[in-house]
Amino acid sequence: MPIDVDGAIKPISTMGLTLPDGREYSEEVYASIEESSYAKDMCDVKSF
Repeated sequence: MPIDVDGAIKPISTMGLTLPDGREYSEEVYASIEESSYAKDMCDVKSF
């Protein structure tokens, strides 16, 4: 379960791609809290 209100924070990013022919791909990437940062005014995603 992605959200556990009584548990630790578990950062996750979900990416989806739909090709012109209708094929769909999806990937979930998990990170530790130490590898994550957050902002209220922008999105800043990096891959390690």
